[in-house]
Amino acid sequence: LVLKGMALAYLVYPDPATRPIKDVDLYLRKRDLPKAIATLKALGYQMKEPLFQKETMAFGGELMFWREGNFAVELHWYLEQYERLKGIIRIDEEALWKKAIRYSISERTFWTLSPEHHLLYIIFHFGLVHRFRGLMRFVDIDRLTLVYGETMDWEECFKIAKQWRIAT
Repeated sequence: LVLKGMALAYLVYPDPATRPIKDVDLYLRKRDLPKAIATLKALGYQMKEPLFQKETMAFGGELMFWREGNFAVELHWYLEQYERLKGIIRIDEEALWKKAIRYSISERTFWTLSPEHHLLYIIFHFGLVHRFRGLMRFVDIDRLTLVYGETMDWEECFKIAKQWRIAT
């Protein structure tokens, strides 16, 4: 599933070029991680900071790959992402897959989170990682609610936020 910036650029911005992107975030099941790593390596990507990445692998989270002249690619398989949150934040990852949405744009197809899941994940990630700093992330939230606000299941949003234990 495509997460955050790249997905939002195509889904909620009037022109993808108006959303700055520094990397491509992909969410996958942990069992698919070896295949994803092999694919990226076959495409010439290298793991960024292998020693740090080894520590990240120990509890889940993300791995970052880069290739000269291309966007960095981050593989995510545990969205809570931080050891200190294990058992506190409870994202129902199977529900993310069940409610994932398929989009086709310019003969390209990708899967991403449902609008409800994407909104909650963006807010969660924005608060946890970026501590609610940075105008771009506020704009992401604004764009998501402008594009999907009328059709978004707000009751479902509140229910999911409580399940994830991020409602506060």
